[in-house]
Amino acid sequence: MSALVNYSKGVGIVELAASVHDANKAASSFFETQGFSVRERHPMILIRDGKEEHYQSLLYVKNITTH
Repeated sequence: MSALVNYSKGVGIVELAASVHDANKAASSFFETQGFSVRERHPMILIRDGKEEHYQSLLYVKNITTH
């Protein structure tokens, strides 16, 4: 993650974002430990084997500007 942050800063990017399925606890934990926080939640519906699965897509965001 530090390589991505350093590269992003070097090319002028000020914010990183990732979309995570709310059931993916490992991904949520990873992004939270990296300093990301949930900015938005979007209700989603997935059709799998003819059945609806309701979940939320979590938009994790981290500001990477230097002060």
